[in-house]
Amino acid sequence: MGIFSDEGIVDKFKTFGAKKYMYGSDDKFKITISGVPKKLGHDCIVKSVEKGRLKSPFDVKTGYVFHDIKNTSEYRDHTEIHTYEIEGHTVKYASNIAMYPASYTLNFTHDYELLLSKYKEVMQ
Repeated sequence: MGIFSDEGIVDKFKTFGAKKYMYGSDDKFKITISGVPKKLGHDCIVKSVEKGRLKSPFDVKTGYVFHDIKNTSEYRDHTEIHTYEIEGHTVKYASNIAMYPASYTLNFTHDYELLLSKYKEVMQ
């Protein structure tokens, strides 16, 4: 199951499943979202509030996108050397790893969605 850690008493708490939650108040909140760096994710939500896309940090819903929040990598396996011409220069390359910015879309895990659908009448 995991380890329970007491975060103390908070004004608000919102969860999207295991390792996907936020807590605190509108003025001071913390997030834990697996796959999203805490500070960058926090700052992204703050900017959304400042720009009027969210009224409160706790208005974040599934489908919220943390744009270019982390780097991802892709391994490119080439069996031979390739050449690429750019600005009068020839670049030779073979197998490599490409790193580029990636976004993260907040969604429920499948198990959490099943749990919510099973108990939706009780929770209303």
